[in-house]
Amino acid sequence: MLIFVDRTTSFDDIDKRIFADGFDRIMSRLRVGDRVFVQTIGGDYTKSETVFNQCLPGCPDEGLVNWLMGSCKSVIARGDLAQFRSNLAGDVRNLLEHPESYKHSDIARTVANLSRIHAARAQKNGQAPVGLVFLFSDLLENSTVVPWRMLAGRKAKAALEAIRREEQLPELHDAEVAAFGFGRSHDPKRSALSPPTARAVKDFWEAYFKQGGARDIYIGQYLN
Repeated sequence: MLIFVDRTTSFDDIDKRIFADGFDRIMSRLRVGDRVFVQTIGGDYTKSETVFNQCLPGCPDEGLVNWLMGSCKSVIARGDLAQFRSNLAGDVRNLLEHPESYKHSDIARTVANLSRIHAARAQKNGQAPVGLVFLFSDLLENSTVVPWRMLAGRKAKAALEAIRREEQLPELHDAEVAAFGFGRSHDPKRSALSPPTARAVKDFWEAYFKQGGARDIYIGQYLN
């Protein structure tokens, strides 16, 4: 599982509630042995930071014989799981409580770069590629490749063509992608995007993820 947290927005109480709700839903999707990576999104894709990288601990359901043989100690596993949850929540909470200021918002290239790294690593090690990708982001791209004026001007097709020219499509290999936190602008009141602008931004991202190989794509304010 790959989780991106956008640090280009100063989170208010609404953003924090949206993330808390989404975080619970993300945790419910985890299974024993799943590896979770949390990556930051900032103003430069080359400076994305890995803030969390752990596997979900626990006892797999291996049947009565293995349970009787005591190959997995459930009490220890529960303690490890509690520590995992505490570490993950603490690392993500730190991101929300300590926002940073950026001139640019380099979302597309960050997702493209990290998804390629994980895809190449999985292929090299004979592992399954990342199947779940979550983005907590307003998706207001403002990079040197796709400046905000392009999306605000409702030029989703031109934005996607710019991404293609720079060869910055992601490698998502039939993954399920869900982006939440979408729909609000960067003005002081964090007001809602106008319907035409919201549609243009959403069109761009849906096409971006689809052409990167995503199987299911969801974009909304709250994670469903």
